[in-house]
Amino acid sequence: MFKHRNLSRAALLLATLSLAACFGARAPKPGDSLASAEQAVARAEQARVGDYDAADLRAARENHAAARAATNDPAQAAQARWLAARAKVDAELGLARAERSRLLALTTALQRELDERAAAPTPAPAP
Repeated sequence: MFKHRNLSRAALLLATLSLAACFGARAPKPGDSLASAEQAVARAEQARVGDYDAADLRAARENHAAARAATNDPAQAAQARWLAARAKVDAELGLARAERSRLLALTTALQRELDERAAAPTPAPAP
């Protein structure tokens, strides 16, 4: 009976350690998230998102800076990953909103041109 109990405890301990190792291996490093956020912020800056949507770009920069600061403390690794993900989302949202603004401006210009052409007198046909 004691062998069975010890064997059960050993199996339970092994299963627990295996699960802990799996979950520990899955957690991405804050540096990976930070690099992804940095690339997204750089793309937003290159696309001049600030010209169209300064708030999202500012939020992306602030969250990126906070994530970078949190990366230095191992106890804040989860917070660093969250801030980096938030920075990436803010940058991508800024890109989407800037693209929307550009497309709306283009649509307005094209509509204005079509309206002007429609209002222009048509030349009479040549005899």
